[in-house]
Amino acid sequence: MAPPNAQRAPDFSETKFAAVLQGLRSSMRADFQTAVEDIRKEVHDIGVRMGALEECTDKLCLANNKVVDKIHKMEVDHKRLVDKC
Repeated sequence: MAPPNAQRAPDFSETKFAAVLQGLRSSMRADFQTAVEDIRKEVHDIGVRMGALEECTDKLCLANNKVVDKIHKMEVDHKRLVDKC
């Protein structure tokens, strides 16, 4: 005999159980699709930011190369001036 305060399990028929499972499936599918869409947007946004970073890196490398070339030219000019004196 069950204790007096014990709760009785709900009476689920196969049809009700199938409906609950179908509802759960639909809910999980919608949640999954939302998560996938969010991830796709985040990946796209990361790609856009990476493109901007690559462009800035290219500009920085070009500027660095110009500085190196100028330093080399200044060293050559300096050596030439020292040799004249």
